[in-house]
Amino acid sequence: MSTLSLLSHVVCLVLSTIGFSVCALPPEEVDARQLSQTNRIRHRLMVFPIIQIFLYTAEISLILSSIFTPPSFTSTVSQIINSAFVYENGDPAHLHYPPSRITGSALIFIGTFICLQSVNVLGKFVTPQSEMALQKDHKLITSFPYSIVRHPGYLSVLLIHIGCVLVDFTRGSWVRECGVLLMRTGVGARLVWAYGMAVSLLPLMVLLKTREEDEMMKRRFGKEWEEWADKVKYWVIPGVF
Repeated sequence: MSTLSLLSHVVCLVLSTIGFSVCALPPEEVDARQLSQTNRIRHRLMVFPIIQIFLYTAEISLILSSIFTPPSFTSTVSQIINSAFVYENGDPAHLHYPPSRITGSALIFIGTFICLQSVNVLGKFVTPQSEMALQKDHKLITSFPYSIVRHPGYLSVLLIHIGCVLVDFTRGSWVRECGVLLMRTGVGARLVWAYGMAVSLLPLMVLLKTREEDEMMKRRFGKEWEEWADKVKYWVIPGVF
């Protein structure tokens, strides 16, 4: 692969990392002291998407090592990076960014835009995704993106998670090409399966949360909410769900 292709590869990974990290951070308007103990723990876990950052750090390190390491340092820097991030039968030369991963990055970028737009529109009424609460002076927000779906925040979560799966686990990724799935201990494969199970449960979690939030908003705003719900019929995915 050319140096330009490898650098484009790195840029996509960096932008993807920034995207999901920004959406995982707590909104500035949220006071962590107001969160329940359980949701405070969940909130902190969302702030530090450790697994994603580790996956991309491994891949970016291997790519940059192959591009910028001067020959005199190859036997030290490259060996250290390879010993840390390349496992049995793995080959970092196979790292690349096929259409599936490009699609994944695009979904992350779109999800990030929707997330930031939702937070911007909500303003002081924004709450973490792990906490459902209404403020005393809470108002029903109906402008874009709430004019398209009732829960754009959950749409952004779905898009970002699906995008991460495509970037992290399809052909060309560090997990697929550097021996993670073939580790003798089986830890890599177990982690991938655990991540897959968590993502597969995400639609169910979103369904439960949207119903709870709709009921809460309907009790609070009554007819105003019903009129808005008649206009915005879809919960999360326009034209589908």
